[in-house]
Order: sequence, then C-alpha cells, then structure tokens
Amino acid sequence: MASQWDRRMSRRALLRQTGLAGAGLTLSQLLAACRGAAGPAPAVTSPVADTAPTAAVAPRRNAMRIGMVGEPANLDPFLTTTTRQGEVLTNIFAPLVELDYKTLQPAPALAAEWSQPDPLVWRFKLHEGVQFHKGYGEVTAEDVAFNANYTIEKDKPRKFLYFFVEGAEAVDKYTVDFKLSKPFTPFLVTTAVGQGTWVVSKKAYEEMGEDAFGRNPVGAGPFEFVSWESGSNITLKKFDKYWRQDRPYLDELIFQPVEDANIKKLRLLNGELDFIDQPDYKDIPELQANPNITVASTDGWSWNALAFNLRLPPDHPVMKREARRAIAYAIDREELAQSGFYGGAIPMDDPLPKGFLGTNPSVDVYGSKANLAQAREELAKAGLPNGFTVSALVDQEPAIKRQMEIIASQLAKVGIQVKIELAAGDVLNRMIEGNFEMGSMDITVMTPDSDSALYWFQHSETIANFGYQNEEVDRLLDQARQEIDPQKRAQMYSRVVQLVLEDAPYVYTVHRGMVWAYNKDLTGFTPPPQDYNLVLENVRWET
Repeated sequence: MASQWDRRMSRRALLRQTGLAGAGLTLSQLLAACRGAAGPAPAVTSPVADTAPTAAVAPRRNAMRIGMVGEPANLDPFLTTTTRQGEVLTNIFAPLVELDYKTLQPAPALAAEWSQPDPLVWRFKLHEGVQFHKGYGEVTAEDVAFNANYTIEKDKPRKFLYFFVEGAEAVDKYTVDFKLSKPFTPFLVTTAVGQGTWVVSKKAYEEMGEDAFGRNPVGAGPFEFVSWESGSNITLKKFDKYWRQDRPYLDELIFQPVEDANIKKLRLLNGELDFIDQPDYKDIPELQANPNITVASTDGWSWNALAFNLRLPPDHPVMKREARRAIAYAIDREELAQSGFYGGAIPMDDPLPKGFLGTNPSVDVYGSKANLAQAREELAKAGLPNGFTVSALVDQEPAIKRQMEIIASQLAKVGIQVKIELAAGDVLNRMIEGNFEMGSMDITVMTPDSDSALYWFQHSETIANFGYQNEEVDRLLDQARQEIDPQKRAQMYSRVVQLVLEDAPYVYTVHRGMVWAYNKDLTGFTPPPQDYNLVLENVRWET
C-alpha cells in the first residue's frame, strides 16, 4: 500500500521524517520510565558522531554501515525501552513469532506452530536444532520459559507486554506453555510477537549476569554480536548457523550513533554511511532528489497528540471537557502535517492507525482544518469566552518543538495562550508523575491490535492514563480483550473511539509515517510501520 510519501511524491510534493533523536517514543519507553528502567543513552562524544564528513568513502560490499538515532544504554532484551536498542536487538535476537506486515497475521519464527489446549494456555512447539550464538547450544523450551518467567518475576520493562501471563513451563525439550490468568485475545500479536519473546540464552545470561550480558548479548538471530566501542560503533557479524540457512546476506552490520540528523544525512550523502534511520522531514526532498539514494517509507503505526493532566484542581481550564474540545477544534491538522512534518504525516483526530480494528474513515469529528467558530463556542460553554493560558511540556528536540510552536500559533487565534516548556528527555517521566498541564506525545503503537492503541492509554488503570475516568470506556476495553469475535471487537473499539473523542482526554493531531534513507545499491529492505523493528536479514548489495 502506498504511503503518504509515495502519494505526495506522485504529485512532486515532498515529505517528512520519523521523529528525530528521542522523538519517537514507544510505549515500552513510557512504561519503563516509571519503573526506573534503563535511562537515556550516554551522550555521543566521539568525533565519529560530531564532525561533518570531509571526503567520499566507498562502501564495503559485504557490510553495511548504519547511522542510528543514538547509542543504546544496553543490549539486553529484558531491559528494552528505546528505538535505539530495538534497531540492534531485532538483528541479534529471534522471537517465537514474527508478524507479517502485509497481512497483520502472526507467522512462525522460533516457534514452528502453536495452539490453545484451553483458553488459559498457549502452547508453542519450537523448531528443532536452532542454535544460539557463541556456542551456547540449542534453543530449547527451557530457554523460552526462563525468558518469560524472568521477565515476570523480576518485573522487567518488557513485562508490560505480558498481560495476564502468570508464567511459562517447559512441557518437553521443544514444547513450552504460557499460562494466563484470564483469556487475552491479542496474546499472539502482543506477547509472543517481537520483543516480548526475543529469546536470550539462559546459560549465557546466568553465566554473565545482567550487566555483562547487556554489553555482550547472546541470541539466536541472524547476526551475532562482535564488539561495542562506546560512542563509536556496535558491530555484528553474520551468524553462520542461523536457522534460516540462506540468510542473512550481509557479512557485517556496523551501527554508528549519530544524534545530529544533519550530520547523519551528510555522512550518507558522502558515502561514510550506507543506511540511516529517522532523517529530518525537511531533508527528505534533498535525499529523494539524489540519484545515489533510496528513500523508503510507509504509513506508521503511530500517533501524535496533546495529553492533558486530568488530576489538576477542578477549576483548571483543562479540567473542563469543553476547553479541551476547543483545543481540538482550533488545531489545523493539515497545516501541521505540511508545515511541521513536510507532508510526511496524515492529518487525523483518531487514535487508531489506518486499518486497525474499529477504525472508521468516514468519521472525522474535529476535521483536518481548524473550525474556529466551533472552538469559540466550546470556550463559551466552558465559561472561558476569552480563552485561557496553559503550559505545554515539550521535548526540546527540534522537530517536536517545531510542532508545538505551530499548534501554539493556531490556538492563539481563539485566545488560548500556550507557554511552551522545553524538557530534555524527561517529558514522559514528568507526565506520569503529574508534573504538567498539557504535554506533547509522539507514540509508536507496539502491536497491530487496537488494544495497544487504546487500552494502554485510555483505561483508568494503566500508567499512560493521566486521570481520565470513563466507566463505559473501561468496560468496553476490558470486554474487547477477551472477546474472540472480530466484528464484536471492532464495534467495541469503534464505540471507545467515539467516547474518547467526545471527552478529549487526548487531542490527536496526525499519524506520522516511518522513513529511512540508504545507498541505492542496497536491496531487500522493507520499511516497517514501527521505527524500532529494523529487520536487516534480507538486505543485500546489488552485484
């Protein structure tokens, strides 16, 4: 399916970026932050990351040099909290189940097959003979059970993907059962797919301990960890015993942290890098026009929104539903998509990405263009005919700041004055702690199920809920988790979206796309709708 980039390029209009350093936050970051999990990656101080290129460099045709958004804090799947970790870990580790992005259905990975002996048990039969890196032996059910139980018992950051999972048990060498306390319809695409079951070697983890393993990871994925030079690079090599015997195609991956998007772009253009993540939206026209560069993009499973602290004193303006609705009506989403995202985002007031269960393209409550008359009417209903002043907590990253500046100028037209408060990396922590009035959110949805786009934010008992209380929303979200009929689930989610848009605990603005740029001679890369899921086993150089 064509992305917004493809559609805009067909009209010779240009595009966008995925969020810059620190901008694209997955929910795992958000949840891990409240638990005091891995913090921001150390600042990159190496000249490799801080100086502009000076001479063209020819690529090595058996390796790929990747400019990534920043350096990870560790390479431990149990502690995964950031895009920068995910990009590397996706290539070191293999999950039980993969997701087919074309069909949005689970596909076999380490697990050859799966079944449900009863509604509270999911049984996985592993491929036999799959090997861990560095001679750590065969992947067995004992390893899988260790991964699940350690995540749960030690309350590790990825536990947020383990809804209702009480534990796992090895039935035999190649069979493992996950036992749930309640039926959970999205289990396969929430817990079993991707990072929820990136399987580490039990033997290696227990031998090394958490800290050492985080710098020397052992998985069963297509590439094996070689070295990590802080501030410079993380090097992986082809795993010769990978269970997909014809892959990977490349011999080596070299990840280089480059936090400055402009420098990263220059290094790609100069041949010092072969592949970059998250280029700045404003740089896409230049990259697209270069005959030596391929720009790949897709519609993202993402949304940008304004969140409100609904635990403030009752007389605060944002505690009034009509005041929040006034903000929703006053935002010109088309202008934001064009001026803030350079055409690389879809104007949208809906929390569900396109194609998710319960989406209804015909419903457009607040509209793509601002409705200032309706915004003023809502302000009058709130008893605030002259508007009000509100502070907005915003990440200091330039792209996010730029978006809020545009929104502030739009809201000023109806008398809502926004005081932008810039923060460095602790925005989500502060929001969870309640230290904000209004905050900017840039979220990548973790799964293709509507549960992860709605329950994790709108249910009153989740961490990303900032005080919103609606009994009908809670009831419907709880029921949808156990309902097996897709049509009934779709109806439930559609009703939840209706209620959320009416109450406006969040004001949704755009769904941003995902974009990467790389040397034109590289082939086999399929852009995923999630920025952290950088699968590179199919990439190769054209001969």
